[in-house]
Amino acid sequence: MLLRFYNSSYFPQFITLFLLGIFFWFNHLLKPEIFNEKIVLQPAFNLINNWISRAPYLGPMIGLICLYIQAFLLSNILISNQIIPRNSIIPAFLTILAGSLIPETLVFQPCSMALIFVIIAFGKLLRCYEKTEIDRNILSAGFYISLGSLFCFPVIYLIPLIYITLVAFSVSSWRDWLIPVIGAFIPYIYLFSYYYLTNSPELEFSKYKGFFMFSLDIQPRMSLIEYLIAGIWGLIIVISFIYYLKTIQVKNILVRKRMLITLWMLLIAIVLLFQDYMDFIWVSSLLFLPATVFISYHLGQLTKSRWLNILLWALIILLFINNNLLSGHA
Repeated sequence: MLLRFYNSSYFPQFITLFLLGIFFWFNHLLKPEIFNEKIVLQPAFNLINNWISRAPYLGPMIGLICLYIQAFLLSNILISNQIIPRNSIIPAFLTILAGSLIPETLVFQPCSMALIFVIIAFGKLLRCYEKTEIDRNILSAGFYISLGSLFCFPVIYLIPLIYITLVAFSVSSWRDWLIPVIGAFIPYIYLFSYYYLTNSPELEFSKYKGFFMFSLDIQPRMSLIEYLIAGIWGLIIVISFIYYLKTIQVKNILVRKRMLITLWMLLIAIVLLFQDYMDFIWVSSLLFLPATVFISYHLGQLTKSRWLNILLWALIILLFINNNLLSGHA
């Protein structure tokens, strides 16, 4: 039922997506919290978060609005790049689910805005097969990834994805290999110029060194219901990834290359879970983007699947219970 419903895009589908976000975030909207960690390397996020801290109710509201923007941006990008059928809003549905998986992230947090810019950059990369527009697309991708890193600095690790895209689309011009660097530097030229003119202490480049440290010591703090939620989400990802491996060879070459780019994004996001700079709870939001693309690729081809529908209904029920009844807000 869920798959058939969200594999079309009419007014009722959009209304239910809007209500679904409120359904998952309800308790956090009523009893808001703000993101309290002060992280120097995220000046754009700190600026907005300082403003939100004066009116805490704005935090979850803005976070939820960002999630809606992410949902419909991703849905439009996957449709325009033929990864899912036209008129399906499965990616929007899955994005709202993924963005509600972890109760601690149901606020305005670093990835709220960063993911919007990452999704835009991802869309630009998927269009790099258009040779006449490639300069503009890779410049924009570098710029948007860099802009996203001003909100969540680990996003900067996605810059290599641009070069993986150039290889995937067989781009050999030396100029095209320099353009992404130019795009990535533009926001930081303005940022460091501001720091220099204002004698800001954030200009100390030594503060960036700690970001490039990694650790295998990840100790998630999860309850039983959160393990169940993670297990269901992980099972859906595994099923979808197996479907991808079994069917990708019959797709046209452009879809195969676009999904290869998504696979590399997934691998980079997994590596980012082990960085020491930021708690993996926040960085895990970056992992949900490529995972959502793979699940959308699978579910977008289905009109019915009894077991997947059961898993999705179970996930919705568990998310509501965990986010509204068992969360620290309750």
